[in-house]
Amino acid sequence: MKTVNAPGRYGDGRGGHGLSLWVRHNADGRIGKIWSQRLRINGKPFNVGLGSFPRVSLASARATALENAQTVSEGVDPRVKLAEIPTFAQAVEIVISVHAEGWRNPRVAVQWQSSMDKYVLPVFGQKLVSEVGTADIWNMLAPILTKRETAKKFGSESVRS
Repeated sequence: MKTVNAPGRYGDGRGGHGLSLWVRHNADGRIGKIWSQRLRINGKPFNVGLGSFPRVSLASARATALENAQTVSEGVDPRVKLAEIPTFAQAVEIVISVHAEGWRNPRVAVQWQSSMDKYVLPVFGQKLVSEVGTADIWNMLAPILTKRETAKKFGSESVRS
């Protein structure tokens, strides 16, 4: 790896699961080396970056490539780490805490949390944010469409008095 200095892609060649070293000129004119992996996820080809050489060793790049290949074979996209995706309840907590400082009245945060606890979280609070769909939104909105003020807070334009 140290002696490869000509720009291009160099495949691992050892059943490397699409692993290659991408050698290129950086903006400052120096040579940069990046590990990448070519994968087919849901039938579409993607390049997944695995880190730069020498910070990431060949052994580490091979181990990550194998792990990614196994993940794809199980039908999971290795670019999305499930542990990083919060539940909707966790996301609500984060969003309210981030915006609470900007609200003039501290009761606004309490009102938002109360509305979420009463109407939203029982319907899909324990789902991952990535799993919440249109049907979930409609199931949450249906009972409150008759409650003008509550529906208005959730942005329903279809509620008329």
